[in-house]
Formats: sequence, C-alpha cells, structure tokens
Amino acid sequence: MTIPARFKFLLALAVLAVISWNIVDISTTDENKRPLSDHQLDFYANGINTLQTDTDGKPQNRLTAKKMRHYEKDDHTELEHPVATLYQTDTPPWIIKAKQGFVTSKGEKITLRKKVSIHREGSKTVKPLLITTESLIYEPDKNYTETADPIRLKVGNDVINSVGMTGYIQKPMQIELLSNVRGEYAAP
Repeated sequence: MTIPARFKFLLALAVLAVISWNIVDISTTDENKRPLSDHQLDFYANGINTLQTDTDGKPQNRLTAKKMRHYEKDDHTELEHPVATLYQTDTPPWIIKAKQGFVTSKGEKITLRKKVSIHREGSKTVKPLLITTESLIYEPDKNYTETADPIRLKVGNDVINSVGMTGYIQKPMQIELLSNVRGEYAAP
C-alpha cells in the first residue's frame, strides 16, 4: 500500500467510527426519552416455582404460577394461575389459589381474582376449611386477608355465607365476616 492509500483507508475507518458512534448515541438518547407505557413488559417467565425456607431449612411458603409478567413502569407483577402454599408446623398447610394475581412492586400486597380459594386439609387437631370468593387481597408480611365480595366458608360440614371478610388465616387464625352472614350447621 502506498501512503495515500493507507491515509484513505484510515480516513474511511474514522468516518465509519464517527457514523457508528452517532447512530448508537441517537438510538440510546431516543430510548431514554421515550415515556414508558403502562403495558411495557420488562420480563416474563413460564412455570415459576419458588420456595422460601426458614433458617433451619424448613419450608415457610411456596409460590407457583403458570406465567409471570413484570411491568417496569410501576414495577408490578402479574401471575396466571398462582398457587401459594403457607406451611405450618403443627397443622396442614394453607393453599391459596386463583386464576389471576397482581403483586405490588415490593410484594407487600397481592390481589387475587377469579375463582379464589383458601384451603386447609383437616387433621387430628383441625377440621378441613375452605373459603371461596371472586377476589381477595393478601398481605403476606402481615398474614392479612380481606375481600368485599361474597364469600363461602366451609368448616367440616358447616357452611357460612357472607358478604365481605377480613382476617388472619395463619395462627392465630381470626376471621371477621362483615355482612349478610348466613350459616348452615350440619348436625353430627
């Protein structure tokens, strides 16, 4: 190569570098300036299964879901067919299911919708229990649940219907039925 040919080659490389740098800079700047959509998907996962244990390695709770989608604008997560299992030491675990779940950014509140159920199998010390409703708010750190929707509470063979409920499902279990409470007692 002669010197002028080398010079032309280096000049062409420099021009390409400047053009490439400007293209990257323009696209990055536009990306940062673009407002986030309410439906801007950040990441997703299929078939999630998480297990939280205590310091001794015993299970505390498990969360499974068919699909999970995270949205970056308000940092919330949507779940399809979530199932939460809350383990206890002396009674069967609580199992909370729904068709849809919405988790706030810090996970302090979970809103469950469509065919929500809270179930605990029976044992020698407790009767089986099933609560069904169409929506439920669950606060895991407080173990607190609430709904304004109609509920059906079945303990053993006894059934109680109510509109609205608040309470704590793990020990010490405490549930308050809010209005229109009607019960059916099955004699032994």
